[in-house]
Amino acid sequence: MYDNLPELIDHNLNLMLKSHNYTLFIMELQDVDGNILDDGEALANEMDKKGLIVILIGKHDRCKLTRRGYDVINAGGWKKELEEEKQLLNSIAKQNELEEKKARTIEALNYQKLVRETRLIKLQLNTFWYLLLC
Repeated sequence: MYDNLPELIDHNLNLMLKSHNYTLFIMELQDVDGNILDDGEALANEMDKKGLIVILIGKHDRCKLTRRGYDVINAGGWKKELEEEKQLLNSIAKQNELEEKKARTIEALNYQKLVRETRLIKLQLNTFWYLLLC
């Protein structure tokens, strides 16, 4: 679709933020240089899928900024949102990795404890039989 989708989304969210009623005609969507997009409908559909805008179908199709779109642009933009999401996913992955390592360590410790207990029981049995026979 577009190579610079996050920048396009940020640019057009800012346009909507500055427009009357946070609404733009789909044919008014722009590239980052301010030129009208040939396929603004594709960008609008993509932004709609992400919940950033809603498409108002009518005589002239328009798009309106949603609450999520408003919050995203005021929090630094779509590009920042994607970076924060990536950091969160990395953090979750690291947390899962630590939990798996902890589980493996606990399993190894439990196995070692079982081995020690088995050896102790064998030693006690050998001692019992030795004392019984002597």
